[in-house]
Amino acid sequence: MATLLLVVSIIALVVIAGGDDESLKTKETAQVPPPQGGSPGTLAPPAAPGKELKLLGGRLVVAPRPGWEALESSDETATVRLALREPGRDLLATLVIVTVPGAGSLDTTLKVDGGTPFEVPAPGGPVRATAAPGASARVVAGTVRPKGTFVLSLSLTAVDGKDIDAATLRKIFTEQVVPALKFS
Repeated sequence: MATLLLVVSIIALVVIAGGDDESLKTKETAQVPPPQGGSPGTLAPPAAPGKELKLLGGRLVVAPRPGWEALESSDETATVRLALREPGRDLLATLVIVTVPGAGSLDTTLKVDGGTPFEVPAPGGPVRATAAPGASARVVAGTVRPKGTFVLSLSLTAVDGKDIDAATLRKIFTEQVVPALKFS
């Protein structure tokens, strides 16, 4: 879990700082340095509006919205940059998805200090989540499917720098993120 949080923090810093490396966007099969203890992945090609992204070895399909871009995908991890909206403000977001073989327990994973737990109905089963509000807000979520347990970490930052509350996090995750994800 600590490695996942480290990866999410690094990605969030790159997104906030405008770390927009054009060479990564144009190389459809550029190698990504291996994460600690992991194997190298490949960059997913940028999606055309409406074109589905097949990530995690095809176990997750994302129906991207304008401004969504796959940054990395392997059989165990995937990262997607998201452009999300809240009335009157733009949000920068990064979604990191990790798979765990088998039907793992999400109880410990979804415990977040100061977080508000909630559940989102989805095809194939519910997505359990915890919203942690703030200026650098996040939603930690998970779902168990036949091909594994999927753990999601959504990091959000408002361009205006103001805090994002738990109710807004829940609404954004429920209405904008979960409907775009199809787990197998």
